[in-house]
Amino acid sequence: MEFAILTAARSGEARGATWAEIDLQAAVWTIPAERMKSGRAHRVPLSDRARELLEALPRFEGVEYAFPGARDKP
Repeated sequence: MEFAILTAARSGEARGATWAEIDLQAAVWTIPAERMKSGRAHRVPLSDRARELLEALPRFEGVEYAFPGARDKP
C-alpha cells in the first residue's frame, strides 16, 4: 500500500509491478502500455522511500513480481 501511495499508482498497477519494469539505479518504474488504463507506457520516478521499500523486498527465484502472491500471481 505504501508503494502505491508513494508512486501515486493504481493498486492493480502497483500489485502487478515486475522486477523487469523497475530500474533501481535510475530510480524509475516503467509500466508497460498493456498494463495501463490509458494504453500508453508510463514512467514513474521513484522517491528515495519507494526505492528503500523495493530494495528491502525479498526476491524469489523464478518469480517476476515485486509483490508476489500465491501461485505466482501478484
